[in-house]
Amino acid sequence: MLLRPIALLALILIASTGCSNRQKYNSLDNLPDSLVINVNSTLWGNDRVQQLSFISQNDQLDSTKFDAYRCSAAAAINCYLYMGGSWEKLASTLALPDTAFTYANVYWAQEKLFLLSGGNFNGILGQYYPTWDKLGELTGYTVKSNNLLSFVFENLDMYIKPLLPIKISDPEGMKEVIRKMYKDSILPTPVNDFKDKKELVLNYFKSNPNGALFMGVYENSKTGESLPAKDERISSQNHYIMCFKRGSDFYTLDTWRAPGHKALTKLTDKKVEEMLYRTHNMLLAMYFK
Repeated sequence: MLLRPIALLALILIASTGCSNRQKYNSLDNLPDSLVINVNSTLWGNDRVQQLSFISQNDQLDSTKFDAYRCSAAAAINCYLYMGGSWEKLASTLALPDTAFTYANVYWAQEKLFLLSGGNFNGILGQYYPTWDKLGELTGYTVKSNNLLSFVFENLDMYIKPLLPIKISDPEGMKEVIRKMYKDSILPTPVNDFKDKKELVLNYFKSNPNGALFMGVYENSKTGESLPAKDERISSQNHYIMCFKRGSDFYTLDTWRAPGHKALTKLTDKKVEEMLYRTHNMLLAMYFK
């Protein structure tokens, strides 16, 4: 395994390059559905969100090998850059050939962060496991000894704080759930009694208007639709995406897209309820150290 790079420091955002047709798209709700992208070109867009809106984890480079497994690295890099992390510092620390803010270099940043964090063909899913107390309250997540996700965040000089207030309605039944959860494909006891996360989510973005949530979801790999997880087990969450808030609206960036296709989605009110408020999705609030 390669050694982890040194922790990254948050520096100023780099300036965006000009483009004759960029002024047409000055709203997040008016971005093109797809772009014709040259992998060696600078990222399209007037601001950081527009630039990240066409980032994929599925590239067209022969030199990268872990496209299908890079979702956590891609989502973490998106969080880092959106929240003000320096691309130049990231590229330098990951020892990319140059620091140009191109699609090819972003793909390589995902790949190298994945590799430096110990990734392999098994991917990095299933690293976090939920834990409950005697009352059936979700208290946090334990991790495997070779946990990769924590390395991803450490390498970006970031830390996470899970949003945890989910309540299990049947504490006695939960004991059986805990005993069987890693053997059965479906939880034996339905988990329907949520504590609403709305207050925590809104308070995070109120205190951190430029913050981002690292979110575990169930991804339909054929349609590219992000769906709410069925339960707290990470085995029901096969993908990671980023979520942020602009004004009163919530958006996600989902890198499970073909190159050049828009990764940005505005959440409907129904999706906000399912994905953020009354949800089993793992929500990790992101902070810089």
